[in-house]
Amino acid sequence: IRSAARATSSAYRRLPIRWRLAGGSAALTLVILCGFAVIVGVLTTRRIQDDFHRQVAASADRLAKEAGLRIVSVDGGYTLRRIAGTINLEDYAASNGAAIRVITLDDSVGFSTPHAPDFGPPVTGAPVEIDGWRVETRTIAVQGLRDRLFIQYAERISQVQATANRVKVFLAFGVLGGALLALFAGLATARRAMEPITELTAAARRIERSRDP
Repeated sequence: IRSAARATSSAYRRLPIRWRLAGGSAALTLVILCGFAVIVGVLTTRRIQDDFHRQVAASADRLAKEAGLRIVSVDGGYTLRRIAGTINLEDYAASNGAAIRVITLDDSVGFSTPHAPDFGPPVTGAPVEIDGWRVETRTIAVQGLRDRLFIQYAERISQVQATANRVKVFLAFGVLGGALLALFAGLATARRAMEPITELTAAARRIERSRDP
């Protein structure tokens, strides 16, 4: 370990002074930007998740109030049909990449959008996360049915995770770009600052060669 430390120190001393100054400035800038990026990333990710949760809850509330369904007898059983002029659940789900189910308390399905997963019995009062979906459950009135049914509205959690990951990648590129800019700016500044010393060194070498002060 000591040998490696000495080798590292020796290699650092062999670097030109302007590279040392610029490298120190870039390293300090990198540390500051990393700290800033971590704070911004945490706050932004939390805000994105909160907005996603509010959006899912608001969509569930809207469907519970504005979706119109009626019960229709089919082959000794029943199914649910949309009341004309109300929200089309399939179109609404497709536009948001969501899944919608209308079920009874014992998980009997009266309506389901294509490829909607089985979220199980309704859980009211709080959202749940099931198999990568955030599920909000509300009660919904059905025309021709005395008891209320439950509507489950769900969106994929991966949607918000993808957005958060893009923010992290953007911040990472910003940190690296800022460090590189700091390095180039440090090199330019160090070069200008070292010009008088370079001139003195060159003059000293000329005097040494010519022996004429």
